[in-house]
Amino acid sequence: MSLRNKLLALLTWHTGPEVRSTQNRMEPTPQPDPAAVAALPHRTQASCWTPLEESIYTQPPTDWSKVTTSG
Repeated sequence: MSLRNKLLALLTWHTGPEVRSTQNRMEPTPQPDPAAVAALPHRTQASCWTPLEESIYTQPPTDWSKVTTSG
């Protein structure tokens, strides 16, 4: 599976039926301030992928000796 498809899956997990069925029981989604959104610099969709990919590839290695589980 390509990195782009993995990112799309990660970013759209909340659209599944098991999540949407609880939508009516949840508080309304907060809406961003339109003035704050308008003040943001314009970016293309392609330019937004680059920082996400860089963040994924530059994660520090996991020290498994310090990882604990509940099991």
